[in-house]
Amino acid sequence: VILVALRRFVDERGLDPKTTFFWLCNYCIAQNAARDADGNAGAEVKRLGEVVRTIRHTAMFLNPWDQAGALNRAWVLWELYHTAACRAKFDVLITAVEAARFLDALAEDPNAVANAFAHIDVRNATAHNPDDLKAIMADVATIGADHLNATVFTQLRGWAVGVARREAEKTEGAEGAESAGTLRAKMNLAILLQNLGESAEARAMYEEVVAGYTAQLGATHTDTLRAKMNLAILLQNLGESAEARAMYEEVVAGYTAQLGATHTDTLRAKMNLAILLQNLGES
Repeated sequence: VILVALRRFVDERGLDPKTTFFWLCNYCIAQNAARDADGNAGAEVKRLGEVVRTIRHTAMFLNPWDQAGALNRAWVLWELYHTAACRAKFDVLITAVEAARFLDALAEDPNAVANAFAHIDVRNATAHNPDDLKAIMADVATIGADHLNATVFTQLRGWAVGVARREAEKTEGAEGAESAGTLRAKMNLAILLQNLGESAEARAMYEEVVAGYTAQLGATHTDTLRAKMNLAILLQNLGESAEARAMYEEVVAGYTAQLGATHTDTLRAKMNLAILLQNLGES
């Protein structure tokens, strides 16, 4: 399976297979060696940062993308920390099947990425060699486990956003900027950005989606209203209450006209508007 993922990576990046080389971590670092030639335990742990800094490009294999055992291994988490620390390039290798699963999960559940990687904690990580685990955790103690966990999550977050962004760009290139597929892909990207705290880019993407749906389907189409609702929630979270209020009122009016006053989508919009008004003291 890893060879399939490697081939896909080479093809997607337009790399020349004849001049592209991959070093597998188990061969760069003797992870299972109890001691080095001088009898020092955990000596290979000390070499890991040097190897990462020399190669300057880490590609992690995830299979399946949301349940990968690699993220429970101390060696992997420590390698990813070194990758970020020296600002080396970071990529994730997944098969086409897993890439499709990722995009489907993102479309179905905006929190899929956060939920998949929320369990990452180097304090619970394992290693085949107890001496290596001890050496890794001693080094982790110098930077803090929470700092390492946050660093790894940030890297994986960047990868997830990159996948969603490339999907949107690919769909736009094939179908046009305002096709249903493009707008759906951009909506998924905006939701992911919002959930991962990238509010400025999420706002710009939502505004683009709202404009696209309005042009293609009209201002009161349910797809347009759904995009407006997401934008309103983001604006409210950003403290831009006046803009959020106006957007919520548009959504309430639109859903009422399209779906009726008691439809669940209408009621959800009314609830959001009511909460905003209450927070503004207009109870």
